[in-house]
Amino acid sequence: MSQRNTIAREVTVTGTALHAGVAVTMILSPAPSGQGVVFRRGPKEIPARYDLVGETRLGTVIEKDGVRVGVIEHLMAAIAGAGLDDVNVSLDGPEPPILDGSAAPLVADWSADPAAAWSTALSLRRKAHAPGGAMLATLPKILCSFTIRCAPTCTGLTPAPPNMK
Repeated sequence: MSQRNTIAREVTVTGTALHAGVAVTMILSPAPSGQGVVFRRGPKEIPARYDLVGETRLGTVIEKDGVRVGVIEHLMAAIAGAGLDDVNVSLDGPEPPILDGSAAPLVADWSADPAAAWSTALSLRRKAHAPGGAMLATLPKILCSFTIRCAPTCTGLTPAPPNMK
């Protein structure tokens, strides 16, 4: 089994819920290996799993046994981007606080060196070459998005359709 990652210490964040507009306190804490991301509202637990998605109209809402947590996609993206697999997320409101809309405030709290948490981020601004001189990508100056398809070695880039943002 591959190594799984959790946060090193408990982190408390307070802010405003994006859609509900109420003050929310969120506590992120380390979780046992293999647990995954689990949201807690009071005594109820809702694992962050696709089969518990109940709504996607204005955000991703997960629900279980009548308890809902909304707008989880921002936090889930930050967790995935930081390479975390197992995290407990306790909330005293209907959704995580939006903060400034980015992952930066969260990552700053997760790591003494925020840049270290993003060490695997991909940022290509010019031609990129792999060891041995193989060209990986040439990107236009304005790029909406792209997909990298990889096998044991990178096999190419597929540009997103121009209408994707």
